[in-house]
Amino acid sequence: ELYGAYLTTKADKVGDMLRIEFTLNFIDDNFTLNNEIISTDAAKLLISLLFKPSVTNGSFNTQDIERDRRVMKDTILSEINDKRKFAFGKAISIMCENEPFGLPRYGTVEQMENVTNNGLITAWQYLLENAFVRVNFIGQNYPKDTFDYISECFSNIPRDVEKKLLSQKHKYSTSKNECMTVDVNQSKLFLGFTFDSDDDILSQYIMKMFTVIFSGG
Repeated sequence: ELYGAYLTTKADKVGDMLRIEFTLNFIDDNFTLNNEIISTDAAKLLISLLFKPSVTNGSFNTQDIERDRRVMKDTILSEINDKRKFAFGKAISIMCENEPFGLPRYGTVEQMENVTNNGLITAWQYLLENAFVRVNFIGQNYPKDTFDYISECFSNIPRDVEKKLLSQKHKYSTSKNECMTVDVNQSKLFLGFTFDSDDDILSQYIMKMFTVIFSGG
């Protein structure tokens, strides 16, 4: 149905902020066989992930929670198999200890163990009321009906429209040197640097060039 629309979800980190993405790829309305309007139905399906998750009587399904808990724990534990990614994550956590930037995008196994139904409900409600929301549409025509529908859904949620994204500036770390030994054939050396920035475009490009010079390219 919906001409084989493809739905994906993703959680990632951008600096010290968590980014959650819901993406739906579907056929353009111009190419449907009988002039069906697919975009509106696609938007309803996508937005239902946010506003109509599997919640009954104020709780998520216990079996769903336990299944996803196992999946997330396996995902976290499997990151050690990608030595470069694992070394990167460990280095960031050491450099930015006790800072949001130093937290892994999926959290830790211990944190997964402590996830509760009430905690998930609270996090979901916080997301709806406080998250910075951006809707991107790629297609031939401007989907006014789709955007109107999404705006209508959010209009029923108490949100602070003036709220701005605030990023916590990293404090200079003291020099740290930590060695971790694992049973591998090839070691990974990770060099981490912090520098003061005015958050301007030029500083960002200087940082990128610096990274390339230090073998990041």
